[in-house]
Amino acid sequence: MKKILSLCVFCVLAGVAVFPIFAASGKTSSAAMALLEESVNPTLLPSNPFYFLRAFRRVIQKTFTRDLIKRAELDLQFADEHLGEGYKLITTSPENIDSINYAIEEYAVLQASLRG
Repeated sequence: MKKILSLCVFCVLAGVAVFPIFAASGKTSSAAMALLEESVNPTLLPSNPFYFLRAFRRVIQKTFTRDLIKRAELDLQFADEHLGEGYKLITTSPENIDSINYAIEEYAVLQASLRG
């Protein structure tokens, strides 16, 4: 049940993030997934024991960024990375629910901070 729920949440979040871009250009959802695969190809996933280093780097990078616009750009970049991590986890190891949920939750948190 958790697996289905996680997959549904990921699909909804991915659709919300990607659909407006392709609705204007007339491309199909398969083109959206191809773009997602090409643009974000993470090498260090939340299932990796050394993932905390990536999270630590993100915190340090954001802490030392003073400009609000640059900080928002970092949030957008990190959200894209989390979306790519979630997608790669779903395609490579769908049984790893905790890591998938983490990537999806972090993506949702960053999207919410960009909106508000």
